[in-house]
Amino acid sequence: MTNPAQSLTLDDAAAALAARSEVLSLDEAAAALGISSSTLRRRIRSGQLRALRTSPGPGGRLRILRSDLARLLTEMGATG
Repeated sequence: MTNPAQSLTLDDAAAALAARSEVLSLDEAAAALGISSSTLRRRIRSGQLRALRTSPGPGGRLRILRSDLARLLTEMGATG
């Protein structure tokens, strides 16, 4: 099973980092969705939302692309 937090390609990560405003921290994304960061982590682990890590291993911070967040918001609106 693949880890959703590492499912972005290097090209995706490079493009996201080049356009910093296109990347949100875990807390920023959770606030935008109106959910807790713990709930957002569960959504990432379940594959509902892609995320990237700033570095491999447990010390890497999660970052979420605005486009992925917008997709999730659309899905959340459609289902509930």
